Amino acid sequence: MDKIIIRSLTTEDLSFAAELMRTQKWFALTQRELENTIADPACYCLLAEKDNIKCGLVLSRVTGGNGMIANLIVSPAQRNQGIGKILFQSILDHLLAMNAQRITLNSGLKWLSFFEAFGFSKQQRIFSFFGDVEPRLHPQVAHVQTGDLAELYRLDHDYYPGDRGHFLSHFFETYPNLALKFTKGDRITAYLFGQVGLGGFVFAGPLVANNASYYDVRALLQNFQEIIGFQPFHLSTVEKQSKLLPVLVELGMKPDPENLYLMIRETIQPTNEQPFLILRGQDLIA
Repeated sequence: MDKIIIRSLTTEDLSFAAELMRTQKWFALTQRELENTIADPACYCLLAEKDNIKCGLVLSRVTGGNGMIANLIVSPAQRNQGIGKILFQSILDHLLAMNAQRITLNSGLKWLSFFEAFGFSKQQRIFSFFGDVEPRLHPQVAHVQTGDLAELYRLDHDYYPGDRGHFLSHFFETYPNLALKFTKGDRITAYLFGQVGLGGFVFAGPLVANNASYYDVRALLQNFQEIIGFQPFHLSTVEKQSKLLPVLVELGMKPDPENLYLMIRETIQPTNEQPFLILRGQDLIA
């Protein structure tokens, strides 16, 4: 009889985890990021083994009443055997036991009904773009400073649910050269964070522009391009920032046709038995 074991992800599992993500073209989390995640007491990360063979993982984090599930993935050869379902149920049970009142995740379009059965509801679409823009420095764009973070948290809260202060602080502390702000007078009206993933793949986001001004967004992205050099980058934003979409297209960014949605579970209730489906989750620090 097949034996499935769910245990904590450890540093000895990092190479497996990085390779598993690479096979799925999930490039945002480097091995260093995974190591930092495992070491973070607020994070809870699980690994699945079947007959002593590593075959799946899932990451989560809980801060106060806010939980997050990300990067649920099962090795292609081991799918459709209930492993992903067990991983998801295990991580969800942990977050509920930690009194997480709001749990978020990203879901592909065809998995929405699965997560709705677990008490999650679709909140807004996530738009992804890929490409590059004309590099250029702008006088109103500068690097984020520690004293800016409180203002950025308030701006971020207008467009994203829950307390995301930890994630923004992580971006700022880990990639300070990719944390940019746009200032008008004495106010920050837009910001952009970035990170470097597997193989040097560059990610931009979150991008928030309070007035969705073409000039503000163009200035941030052109400054970002100037910093990272002549290479394309991946950018994500949410439906509440839909006014940014024509700006991104006009700047030359190409939309990703895949539909992803931000989903939230805000009430604690028993989960239902459902068939296993693969989740393409968001990056733990996005």
